[in-house]
Amino acid sequence: MAQRIAWPRVACGLIMTLSLGACTSLRTPALTLSKAGQQTTAASAQSLRGVAENVGGLVEMNLVRQAVAGCAQDIKGHAAATAAAAAEKKPAPPPLVCKPVTLPDDVPVLQANNALANVILLRVKAINKINDAYAEMQKEAEYDARGELEGAIGEAAGSVNGLAAAVAAAGGPALGAPLAVAVPVVKRLAGESAQAAQNRRLVEASKQLKAIDQRLITLLAAEQDLYAGMGASLAMNRSNVTDAMLATGVADPMRLVNEFTTGLGLSTSPDLKPGNAQSVVIARTMSKYRAQKAVAVSGATYAANVKALKALVEEHEKFETDASKVSLDGVTGAIDELKGWAEIVQEVQDATKAGGNP
Repeated sequence: MAQRIAWPRVACGLIMTLSLGACTSLRTPALTLSKAGQQTTAASAQSLRGVAENVGGLVEMNLVRQAVAGCAQDIKGHAAATAAAAAEKKPAPPPLVCKPVTLPDDVPVLQANNALANVILLRVKAINKINDAYAEMQKEAEYDARGELEGAIGEAAGSVNGLAAAVAAAGGPALGAPLAVAVPVVKRLAGESAQAAQNRRLVEASKQLKAIDQRLITLLAAEQDLYAGMGASLAMNRSNVTDAMLATGVADPMRLVNEFTTGLGLSTSPDLKPGNAQSVVIARTMSKYRAQKAVAVSGATYAANVKALKALVEEHEKFETDASKVSLDGVTGAIDELKGWAEIVQEVQDATKAGGNP
């Protein structure tokens, strides 16, 4: 059963004792808080976008590795059979067709990958819904749009509850009672001024959004643990795929070799050919390093997200106790760090796809 949050019906005097002073409007600090929430969640969504790509490619790369390695064996067998048939003056075997590799649904690595992919999908949805709720809080502070704010907060809470269920299904912790998805706020109490009523609604909205943020922090930490559990597999799988593609001659290592030597201000020796052992080992080394770096960067990005959300929660606490202290300064540094990690993740992925040198 959903946990219901009971908000106290407080008059202007009590709210203002905790905030700015007798019946001072909370519009300005509420606008600052809502902007902090929007900026933090937008940066969070951007920074974690690359994690989904790392996870999404795990199974496909594993299947391709198996297919390439299996086909290489089939080619050798087919060549031997063709030679034997020719020696015995028998008809040649039919043309070789290498078969693709598939995995049954009950393979553990596939199940774990799908579970984490589902967590990532629902986390993206939850962060977007929280961003929407902060946008509606901004409208409430500007235009007194109460109904939209309540609905947006309810949708954000519902999305976080869905994420919590997916985390638990993937092997993460169960968090007990879900967040309340509908906490109606009385528009006006008897004898309450319009300004006092809006101040009360803004404080109550802050408390609800803070509870949602706190739950998201816990879930992001759990998602980070799930990702870390697959990190070794992610890095190893990419390295194994590269090894298989190079060993069978499917991939040409010279693109990596050329870009690496160019980055050093050098030219690749014309004597160095694709099949050369040195060319292959350079490409393998670079690929392995990048795979490990991608996993490490993703782990650091999760930590930066938790840090940014904690900074946002601190601004909520200021708003609810002394709103004069609310400032974007409290989250700006954390947001800049998130943006920095987003750029690093993108650079690593771009270099990996293009064969560059991150």
